[in-house]
Amino acid sequence: MSALTQDYLEQHENVLDEHHYHQLGRQLFALALSESRRIIGDGEAEKLNLQMDVEVSPYAPKDCIKICIRMGDGHWWCMNQESGELEMRETEG
Repeated sequence: MSALTQDYLEQHENVLDEHHYHQLGRQLFALALSESRRIIGDGEAEKLNLQMDVEVSPYAPKDCIKICIRMGDGHWWCMNQESGELEMRETEG
């Protein structure tokens, strides 16, 4: 498997396909709203600060990047540059 380096990241930064990342953006927005509803419950808030984990890794077996986000329910939502498909994975351990 490849490792993340400055060159590897820059190489993949230059091939971002705007169309593929709309799905990840929509999922991030949906996660933020869902987590906000969970925190507020029957109450209210002026503003919420949410915590999110982001995981960046090389995507094997292809030479591309995989980005995963996790917020709230513990599920990871992942997308790789090759397919642009969004998939859910369970939290390990």
